Formats: sequence, structure tokens, C-alpha cells
Amino acid sequence: MLEKIRFGFNMIWESFNVSQQEIEDAKNKDMLQQIMAEMKENFPRAAEVILSERDTYLTAMLQATARSYQKVPKSINPEGKIPPVIVAIVGIGHQQGIVNLFDIDITSEELAQLKTTAAPQKESKMSYVYITISATIFGFALYKCLKRSCCCWFSKSNFSANDTLKSVKIA
Repeated sequence: MLEKIRFGFNMIWESFNVSQQEIEDAKNKDMLQQIMAEMKENFPRAAEVILSERDTYLTAMLQATARSYQKVPKSINPEGKIPPVIVAIVGIGHQQGIVNLFDIDITSEELAQLKTTAAPQKESKMSYVYITISATIFGFALYKCLKRSCCCWFSKSNFSANDTLKSVKIA
């Protein structure tokens, strides 16, 4: 659970700090491998699901397509079928994983295992305490920031509580 929260916050935070040059650098094979290694180190379960399991699933689908011959007229091929031509468009992060797995037959049992979700792990009481403390600190910091920004906004505007009270007549 904590890894999911950290991963989510990290993805949001990093999305604000990405430059065009960093995107171009990520297309470099060495840089891409470094980014993936960091992800596997910092977020092992997310990397397992997003990279490894998806590579396995994509490879299994490509292998299944490669095994299914295409029906053609006997004038083209006497057997009436030919191997398929496969064009796969995948993300740059999955290319190497698919290439590595393609020569290994992925069984239907392995594929079925990917489709099942793991039973949720029971969270310890300390993780709930950690989440509560983190949420409290984050909420307090957000409150202080909003309070400061709202106070600055009111002080910069021409709004004044005294002006409002002066305009109210008490009968």
C-alpha cells in the first residue's frame, strides 16, 4: 500500500519537472535502462506489474499470433495457409523485454497466472500509523500554505473588514 502511494506521488511530482531534453534522453538505450533500474530499485512491485508482467503478456500475445497461420487460396500456397506477418507497436520500455522473452514459450498457465490478482497483503498497524501521520503532516502543511496564500490575497485586495462594517447601519 505504501509503495503504491509513494509511486503515485512520485509520478505526479516528477511529471511537473520533466523537460523536453529529458524526454529525448530517455530514448537513449543506456538512459532507459538506468531509468528502469531505478524504478525496479525504488518501486519493485510496481516495476514487476508495469514492466515484467506486461512484457510477458505482450510476448505471449505475439507468440499466439505467430502460431496462428493465415488462410490463403491454394493458388498462393498449396497447403492453403502461410505464416502471419506481424507488426507490433510497443512502448520503448517494453521492446527489450519482449525480445528477451520471445524465444521462450510462455505457457497458458503462466498467462492465466498473470491475469489473476494477488491476494492483498494484510497491512500492519505501523503502516496505518505511518499513513495517518503522513496525511496529518501533509494536511497541516497544505492548511498553512493555503492560509498564507489566502491572507496574502486578502491583504493585496482592497477588501477590508472595517470598510464593510462602516457601510452597515445599525438601526
